[in-house]
Amino acid sequence: MAVCALHTAITGQRKSQYCYHEVESLGRLRWSCFRIRLGVQSLPWPCTVCLPSPLAPCGNLPLRALFLPRNGECGASSLPLDPSCFLCFLSSNPKVQVEAIEGGALQKLLVLLATEQPLTVKKKVLFALCSLLRHFPYAQQQFLKLGGLQVLRNLVQEKGAEVLAVRVVTLLYDLVTEKMFAEEEAELTRETPPEKLQQYRQVHLLPGLQEQGWCQIIAHLLALPGHDAREKVLQTLGALLAPCRDHYRQDPQLSRTLVSLQAEYQALASLELQDGEDEGYFRELLGSVDSLLRELR
Repeated sequence: MAVCALHTAITGQRKSQYCYHEVESLGRLRWSCFRIRLGVQSLPWPCTVCLPSPLAPCGNLPLRALFLPRNGECGASSLPLDPSCFLCFLSSNPKVQVEAIEGGALQKLLVLLATEQPLTVKKKVLFALCSLLRHFPYAQQQFLKLGGLQVLRNLVQEKGAEVLAVRVVTLLYDLVTEKMFAEEEAELTRETPPEKLQQYRQVHLLPGLQEQGWCQIIAHLLALPGHDAREKVLQTLGALLAPCRDHYRQDPQLSRTLVSLQAEYQALASLELQDGEDEGYFRELLGSVDSLLRELR
């Protein structure tokens, strides 16, 4: 009795009507609804869409974003669920996450990213992919096996996809540091479950990044405009020092960019100091640039 079902009916010119009621079988229902969203299974009328209980925060999503039937009928003619609703089904549900992976969710997301889609769609799909991969080493393993790094590499090199590139860099940084922290925590506290630690050890992310040219790709992304984008790229450059150090040292463009940023952020950090900010934002960015330059000497 832990999930709400949403029945939607549209007839003629009548407005959509929604009613909620408690239902059984949490895992089964969530997965059935999740399969509807991916378009791999259709259920007879009435359409059923599962929402977590309590409804907040996922329940704050517009109802029209959850499921929109055409001509009052469910089935193949129905519009898919908004990708952002994907998060509701996965949030804090490990069993549902595993079943989603085994049912082809990851492949579907990667196909959407690899094919021609509107930028707004790719933003939502990438958001869903990030939510599926974070803190889920089994999904990360499958992501690598399915060529996920190549899909992301092609994505960041698309024209006009700078906003996606920043999100991809952030995801890679999160995955690299997540594995590192999980292994460090296991050594210090021994509280990480052995099964999960073993899964993290089977996520060979750093070698994959090095082999597929991500050292060069991320270094060149430092030329993106905007301090927020630079901050995320600088973080990721630092996280990839171990596999990428030699490449960084042999990249004259990266050296020139870092020296230019060092001068820019020294000036901005000085202005912060004049305003009484001893530990300001630009001083922090300057510290990241200085650290990388020291490591690459």
